[in-house]
Amino acid sequence: MIIAILFATPFFVVFGGLSDKIGRKWIMMTGMFLGIFSYMFIYEKFLEYTNTGERIELIDKSGIKVGTSEAFYDAKHPERILVKTNHDTGYTDGSIFKYTKTDTLKIAGAFTPGLQLIFYKHPVSGEEKTVAMHARPKEKLQVGVTKLQLNSISNKPGSTVEKTMGKTIYWKIIFLVFLQILFVTMVYGPIAAFLVELFPTKIRYTSMSLPYHIGNGIFGGLVPFLATLIVEFTKSAEHPDGNPLAGLYYPIGVAAVCFIIGSVYLSNKIDEDVND
Repeated sequence: MIIAILFATPFFVVFGGLSDKIGRKWIMMTGMFLGIFSYMFIYEKFLEYTNTGERIELIDKSGIKVGTSEAFYDAKHPERILVKTNHDTGYTDGSIFKYTKTDTLKIAGAFTPGLQLIFYKHPVSGEEKTVAMHARPKEKLQVGVTKLQLNSISNKPGSTVEKTMGKTIYWKIIFLVFLQILFVTMVYGPIAAFLVELFPTKIRYTSMSLPYHIGNGIFGGLVPFLATLIVEFTKSAEHPDGNPLAGLYYPIGVAAVCFIIGSVYLSNKIDEDVND
């Protein structure tokens, strides 16, 4: 976001200056037009680049790492120990996916704290593991090894995922964010001068602030709510998750209405005297 903003921000001045020469209307209408026909494509690319389930890049075996396991005492359940293991999967395009998997070990009796190392055998895979144990707060660790007698291990271990994209995808996403900000600069670069020229001085302050803040506050502020509602309408028995991009129809629709009204009713004339 920061890189895209840094590259795109100067275009506020570029399009503002250009509008002083050729007029405001068609620069703003072009920004809206480009947004209408590119938003869906841009966000489809976002989904494609971040969808790990359909990756076509090969897994780089040299980039696969399984970190050391760490065990934590479950203060609420003395008969449980949580074992966390970090997994890194590397891809040939430079992407890295970090998985933190947490197994819940259910031991035969209440855990006796203070042991530094724990040895146990996985009841499903049969793999023998040794993990470092974290003691309770303010409790000294004793050096030693104990063997746990397990009753069971959680069949649905918890997991968290951290994704680091490769450089190629990274710059593609920066470019797509840059494009969206560029479209904004085409509308917002000329809009201050456009609004000043649109109304006479007697009613300018009210005439500018009222539609501007209604547009941003109501139409803009409702985007997350209405977009989520639209996605909910796309859910069905056949598609329980719905269309994740359906919410884009709201901002696209608003931009389309503004484009049509602006193209038909707005003037491209530059007001030479804004003090009237």
